[in-house]
Amino acid sequence: MLSTFQMRDGEFGPFQYRIMEYDEPTQSLIPVDLTNKSISFVLYEREQQTGGTYLENVFASGSCEVLDAEDGWVQAAFPTVSAGWFRVEFPVESATMKRVYPRFDDQLIEVT
Repeated sequence: MLSTFQMRDGEFGPFQYRIMEYDEPTQSLIPVDLTNKSISFVLYEREQQTGGTYLENVFASGSCEVLDAEDGWVQAAFPTVSAGWFRVEFPVESATMKRVYPRFDDQLIEVT
């Protein structure tokens, strides 16, 4: 599954996102509990290449503010960018685990 957010050039600022994961027993997405975890973001700039492949370069990275730990909500302060396509990942880390979300799809952002 591919998720896409659209933003206008110049509106790129704080980005709120709900970190979710697939729950096998209920076969649905549930929020990740972010209590006592460190969350960051990595923003990749995407360029389409010939043959349908993509070249991705790290554009920005930083820490996230947790808005609601139990319900999986975070906020990232993205830099201002010009028009283009971007992909964002959210590494979540604790003393006993490290995962990158979204785990099963790409979170794309189109800036027009």
